[in-house]
Amino acid sequence: MEDAVRRVVRRGLCDRCIGRPFGRAGHGMTNEERGRAIRFYVYGVEGVEVPAATGECPLCGGILSDLDRYADLVVGTMGNLDFSTFMVGSRFDDELIARERAL
Repeated sequence: MEDAVRRVVRRGLCDRCIGRPFGRAGHGMTNEERGRAIRFYVYGVEGVEVPAATGECPLCGGILSDLDRYADLVVGTMGNLDFSTFMVGSRFDDELIARERAL
């Protein structure tokens, strides 16, 4: 399993995409926090400096880094509606699912 984690980290994925598949391994953490911790662990074990995630994530294409912007858009379209909760769903295209499985 550790080799698989190293491969995922070295592929240049963003912290959110690294952390998402390991949701049960870091209860109480966000995917981004978990991914960052995994990145630091992998590079720490090897004793090399941790490179920052650069460029566009090859898995999500950077869409996960825009979550706050999308949340603001949703809140802005709600107007003066009165609600206490709302549910957000997601759909992933087949290409994204294939890229994730290839990892």
